[in-house]
Amino acid sequence: MNTSDLIIESKTTYGTRKSDVIRTGRNDDTIYALKGNDTVYAGLSNDTIYGNKGNDKLYGEQGNDTLYGDKGDDLLDGGNGNDILYGGKGKDILIGGKGDDIIYAGKGKDTIMFNNGDGHDTIKSYHQSAFKCDYDGHEGHEDRLKFDVNPLDLIFSRSGDNLEVMINGGTDSITIEDWNWRDESGRGRRHERDDKEYLIDEFRASNGKHLDDRKVEQLIQAMATFGADNGMSWSDAIQQKPQEVQTVLAQYWEKQ
Repeated sequence: MNTSDLIIESKTTYGTRKSDVIRTGRNDDTIYALKGNDTVYAGLSNDTIYGNKGNDKLYGEQGNDTLYGDKGDDLLDGGNGNDILYGGKGKDILIGGKGDDIIYAGKGKDTIMFNNGDGHDTIKSYHQSAFKCDYDGHEGHEDRLKFDVNPLDLIFSRSGDNLEVMINGGTDSITIEDWNWRDESGRGRRHERDDKEYLIDEFRASNGKHLDDRKVEQLIQAMATFGADNGMSWSDAIQQKPQEVQTVLAQYWEKQ
C-alpha cells in the first residue's frame, strides 16, 4: 500500500490520494484527508478534520475538535476537550473521550464508546430542523452504545424528551436527545432525517451483556418501582441492596 507521512504546520491542509498519516502542530488546523485509509493526529489546538473517502482514523487529541468521518468505516476519537463528532456513512467507532462531547452517529452500524471519566456527552438523533418519524424503527442501521462498566453501575432516567445514562458513583453521563419524542398523535419514538434513522438500538456493558432499546422504558419503570417500594434511590439501592438490584437488572440485561 502506498502511504505518505505528512507533518503539517499550515492552517489548512489537504492529504493525498494515498493512505496518509497526517500530524498537525499547534495551530487551529483544518485538514482534508481525501482518498485512502488515512490516519490524522490533530495535536494541541482546536482542529477540524474531514476524513472523506476511505476507512480513516481521526484523533482529536487535545483541544476542542470537530471530526467528520464522511464515507468509510472510520474511527473517530475526540481525545481531551469538548469535541463534536460526525460519523457519516459506514460502520464507525465514535469515542468522545474526556470532555463534554456531541456525537452524531450517521448512517451505518455505528458503535459509540462512553467510559468512566469521559464527562457529559450528548448523542444527537438529527442535526437539521426538517425531519420525519419512522414509527416502525428497526430498519436500516443498528447503532450500539458501549460502556466500560457493568450494568450494576448504569443508571437510566428520562429528562424531558431525552434519555440519560449516568455512571454510578460519579458525575459522568451520556444523554440521547429526543428518545421520548412523540408527534401530535402520540406516536413514534424513532427518528429519521433524509430517510436515515438516528437512535441507539442496543446498550452494551463491559461484561458483555446487552440491553435492547425496547426494554429501556421497562427498566426505568422497574427502577422507579423498586425505589418506591424500598424507600431509597436506585443509587442507594446499588450500595445497600446489590443482590436485589442484580435480580431486577437480570430481567432486562441479556447475554449475547
